[in-house]
Amino acid sequence: CYYDYKEDKKIIATILVPILSFLLLYSILPHKELRFIFYVFPIFNVVSAYGLAKLFRKGVKNRLFLVMGSLILILSVAASCFFLYVSSLNHPGGVGLHYIHE
Repeated sequence: CYYDYKEDKKIIATILVPILSFLLLYSILPHKELRFIFYVFPIFNVVSAYGLAKLFRKGVKNRLFLVMGSLILILSVAASCFFLYVSSLNHPGGVGLHYIHE
């Protein structure tokens, strides 16, 4: 079964270039708000899921790709858990909720 990865690269570039351009232009602005960047995260997830799926497909032939894909996935989950914990410490309502639940 032949699969054309060149066509996928064009699709990924078509998706990724406008988003990266938006982030580059947005980073120049002096007043930045995170709420305008939230719309970019799902698109980054799609592109990264494609890359991870490609690593796992190559992992069938080469164990190194399988290990790299698994390591990336584990590190991503660990980073998400860490940032979730840090965010819970930073949120002002979290102190009130913690006090209520004691």
